[in-house]
Amino acid sequence: MTFKERYLREDCSIHVIDEWVDAWRASGFDLRLIPKALSLTENEDGLWAIIEGEHALEKLLSGSVDAPYLAIHLRWEELESQLDELVQSLLGMDYKISIKRMDTYYWDLKLTIPTDVDDELSAKICDILDLQNIDEAHFVGTEYVENADLDGLLGKLVQREVDSNHADDEGVWVICKGGRRPAKEDL
Repeated sequence: MTFKERYLREDCSIHVIDEWVDAWRASGFDLRLIPKALSLTENEDGLWAIIEGEHALEKLLSGSVDAPYLAIHLRWEELESQLDELVQSLLGMDYKISIKRMDTYYWDLKLTIPTDVDDELSAKICDILDLQNIDEAHFVGTEYVENADLDGLLGKLVQREVDSNHADDEGVWVICKGGRRPAKEDL
């Protein structure tokens, strides 16, 4: 991983660039290749090396960061356990969930509700779980929720605004909006 990639992920500060350059120099590599090794554009390298220094480069890189999405992968067991805990904290200990992969990218959540469901209770559950694009009376007729309707609930789980999600063999990818991921974050 290059310096720029590490910096944009917030794995290091701007000052680490000097360590990278010193290591490059000590290794006897061609100094003209440093911008490429650091993954800096010609404009970024010129600003840093010739004109303004680290502060200007930091400002340029921070201004150029456009990380509108973050992908978080949750393994099946982890996702089910965390969602079950979250749903119980929101609705009560008598509510249980299970999840199941349906097809290539799709999965369902089954919500076991401990009582008969009327329109009012269904609407309350939909609101509390932040279920999206489903009828408020949804739980009157079914216990299942498709993954496309679970972005709000997943947002509560990962504490970010969720744009979409999809399954793979190992678990579920949660695609989140906004912001940069803090260094060493492990969700």
